[in-house]
Amino acid sequence: MMLQNPINIRKMAMFLPLRPYRILTLIIGKLKKPPVFYFVFFIASVILVPSKTHSQSWKEYDSLRVVHHLNQNFHQALIFGEKAVDLVKKEFGTNDTLYADMLLGMVHVLFNMGNFQEAARYTIKEMEVRKHTQGEDHYKYGICLNNLAFLFRNMGQYEKSLYYALEALENTEKSLGREHNIYATRLSHLGQIYRALGQYDKALTYYLESIEVTEKAVGKEHHDYGTRLSHLAALYTSLGQFEQALPLYHKVIEVTEKTLGKQHLWYGINLSNLGLLYYRMGQYEKALPYYIEALEQTEKTLGKGHPNYATNLNNLAGIYNNLGKNEEALALYYEAKDITAKAVGTEHPDYAGRLNNIAIIYYGMGQYESALPLYIEAVEIAEKNYGNNHPTVGTYLFNLANLKRNTNRPEEAFKYYKKAISINTNYIENVFSFLSESEKENFINTISENFDVYHSFFYSYNEENPAVGAVAYNVELATKGMILQSGIEMRQSILNSGDKALLEKYDEWLQVRTELSNQYSLPIDDRSEDLEKIEQKANSLEGELNRLSSAFRQVNTMTGMTWQDVQSKLQPDEIAIEFASFKYQTGGAATDSIMYVALLLGYNFEYPLVVPLFEEKEAEKILETSFENSIQYINTIYGRNDYRSEEAASLYNLIWKPLEVYLKNINTI
Repeated sequence: MMLQNPINIRKMAMFLPLRPYRILTLIIGKLKKPPVFYFVFFIASVILVPSKTHSQSWKEYDSLRVVHHLNQNFHQALIFGEKAVDLVKKEFGTNDTLYADMLLGMVHVLFNMGNFQEAARYTIKEMEVRKHTQGEDHYKYGICLNNLAFLFRNMGQYEKSLYYALEALENTEKSLGREHNIYATRLSHLGQIYRALGQYDKALTYYLESIEVTEKAVGKEHHDYGTRLSHLAALYTSLGQFEQALPLYHKVIEVTEKTLGKQHLWYGINLSNLGLLYYRMGQYEKALPYYIEALEQTEKTLGKGHPNYATNLNNLAGIYNNLGKNEEALALYYEAKDITAKAVGTEHPDYAGRLNNIAIIYYGMGQYESALPLYIEAVEIAEKNYGNNHPTVGTYLFNLANLKRNTNRPEEAFKYYKKAISINTNYIENVFSFLSESEKENFINTISENFDVYHSFFYSYNEENPAVGAVAYNVELATKGMILQSGIEMRQSILNSGDKALLEKYDEWLQVRTELSNQYSLPIDDRSEDLEKIEQKANSLEGELNRLSSAFRQVNTMTGMTWQDVQSKLQPDEIAIEFASFKYQTGGAATDSIMYVALLLGYNFEYPLVVPLFEEKEAEKILETSFENSIQYINTIYGRNDYRSEEAASLYNLIWKPLEVYLKNINTI
């Protein structure tokens, strides 16, 4: 979902000053050329047909804003947009709908730059103008409310987002009625907000009502009806209800074909979505034809030289890889790499992604020496674009570490694993609490297999290098910190305090931290020049919250904790134990074994110790699940030093016997 009133290149003609501009724009709307092609012709037309009046100059600046925006040259778009706003303000004043339109243009640019806070500021200004010129009951005032809700949703401020979304719904009901298609749009947006909050029952209610209103307002053959169905399908997909999502995606494709045609960009996107669903279901053979058709459709609409075509090649290669067709996958990945190099250059992060994927194929084929330079180059490009602490860099380092481990170079593997883990834990500490519940779930699913690999490496390598215990202990603390970092629970704790000023301070901190998280996700060159100021503001607010809220202070302290912090609190007769379990991986593949280890930390330990304990199957035999954990049986597996049942002795031997040697002279665990 995008901000309402998105750029339409054909509508752009109404803002152009002279007839040649309008003609040019209509031609652009029909052509299928790269954005730079449009830009060159647009500039040529500006030179050939100079403006004659002051009123025309603001139109020229606004037109340049639109063209730069379409060309994704957002900083230039911002400059021209600001000039257009200033000129309209001087000529027509701030109490004019045209001024509001110029502000809306700025909102779109700022949104695409990821500067949601500034976009919200412009939206509030636009809303004030609409209020005085058109009134609070006008549907365009409702658009402002909806856009504000959308921006706050992107900033992670779900309560504010919900407030403005409900206001927008009420405005639309008054101005256009409950039968209008825009009312259905408002319902759908509320569904998006509740989905982000993890309140899937409410999201489902709004999605279903939105579909019902859309059907009555514009019918089942309208593109918007397909969009509503796609939102519902996405909800079912996030719930793992693939069978319910499947017919919806099929219907979306059918509606898109009828309303927009097979040549439209959205048709290809929807084909890819259906292919992705089959992919997630593990039905690669069924996913394959949809990815192939999406690729063919992209070729027809955008051409083989377009980055989107490379992306579709990349997706198709992934399917072939999962089908075990390595040679086919490799050929497609190489083609995608070459197109990406020509389209965006060899220093672009997308190019790094192509290199990484080719390396994965070589790695899977056991051709480690072919994979190695590709992994290294991917890491270097990603670090140049994102810096050393970006999750993408962590992913590439993780892959490089796996290669080193499987070529019997454990010391090098440990070096890269440590870097990858540092990035993971940094992400958990700095970003995790600002994600929506569904985003948190996706992140956990993404990293869970990686953490199994980390623990498997520690398990195998700890005797050779005891320093792995330090990293293993920190990983365990980080995962516990991640669980603690529930933004909703923390906010509820602050809300229960009844301190309104504290709540406002927390909301402000959350907004700034979300803005930082959005900035960190961008390549370095695209980040705001004010990034350092934003970081300083976040740190200042964090200090105030630490002082004002014990709940905030407690969680904030826990999330950055290391094994040294724990050790500093221990007395000579105390020991701290963390128990961990993981799916054991060896030779680059998962096994059916779930292993348990203990991580021990004492007062004067050089490093925490990794002590292997048992395999889950061994514990299952003792626990005898067939007894359904009856209280009588549970009592038999507990005992004292002077008396234990056979079951209790067996369980003790698994869990505590391996630790006895480390517990001498220890009074407190």
